[in-house]
Amino acid sequence: MKKIFAMSLVALVIVFCSTVFPAEAKYPESAVSFIVAYSPGGGTDISARNLKPYVDKYLGGTLAIVNKPGGNGEIGFSTIARAKPDGYTVGMINIPVFFINIYTRKTSYAYEDFEMIAPAGGSEHCIGVNANSEIKTLDDLISMAKENPGVLTIGSSGQFSDDYLAALLFMKEVGISLNHVPFKGAGPARTAVLGNHVKLIAFNVDEAIPFVQSGQIRLLGIMAEKRHEQLPEVPTFKEQGYGVISSSSRAIVAPKGLDPEILTTLREAFKKALTDEDYLKTVKNMGQTFEYIDPNAYAKELAEESEVIRQLLESAD
Repeated sequence: MKKIFAMSLVALVIVFCSTVFPAEAKYPESAVSFIVAYSPGGGTDISARNLKPYVDKYLGGTLAIVNKPGGNGEIGFSTIARAKPDGYTVGMINIPVFFINIYTRKTSYAYEDFEMIAPAGGSEHCIGVNANSEIKTLDDLISMAKENPGVLTIGSSGQFSDDYLAALLFMKEVGISLNHVPFKGAGPARTAVLGNHVKLIAFNVDEAIPFVQSGQIRLLGIMAEKRHEQLPEVPTFKEQGYGVISSSSRAIVAPKGLDPEILTTLREAFKKALTDEDYLKTVKNMGQTFEYIDPNAYAKELAEESEVIRQLLESAD
């Protein structure tokens, strides 16, 4: 009887301890929402879905893509910022659009609202023309623009888009004025230059590649430090004597206030995913560029870049 009583007492103690002091749950216990601030099928959405299986693999959980388009990205960015900082909401922010919004209107998010998880790559900007255009080089473009200030039209993916900022940077650098024509996305802008409705287009290299390779669009230059691997025949602006460096990029962020252990877990999982050899092959095939940078160093770089963007926008007023 005493033995039975003792065993019952032990069992009772075990039950009591497991109830009062439950084993610590391993993060993540459920799916992690990954906010994409643009519609399904767009560049950011495709990048997120390409990355998802690798994050699932290294995080040990499921990444659930949630599209929150609208407001030039603001709806999605704000959704991340306002989420509970428990590790179950992360997402992508798009640079420079993220900062353009902040400097051109009152936004419902601020840079300080986020924890940096990882850089996520991007694409350099370029300027192109219809393959049949009389404009053959950047020098041709600049000469024509100086002879006819504000006449040459340049299409972009929208007013205050990253492409618009790239065009603005170019105009400021070389001292010319172009007639900016905003469209609702890079697709319509590309259609316009192919139909000769605008003379020029400012867009991302990864968006340009298939149209350059098919002979429909000619690029006048790429705003990068070196030539693009898939377009080795296209010179950089820098090679042609114009120090214009510009690109769009993405970053993985979470709402401010994450538990340090969860932040570390997320950073390690995304780093492994982003540097996975198979994933890097996918990025390269898409024509995008990527270099992993320490999240804290990258956050500092973005803070510095935001000031450059602010000054550039102010100069356009």
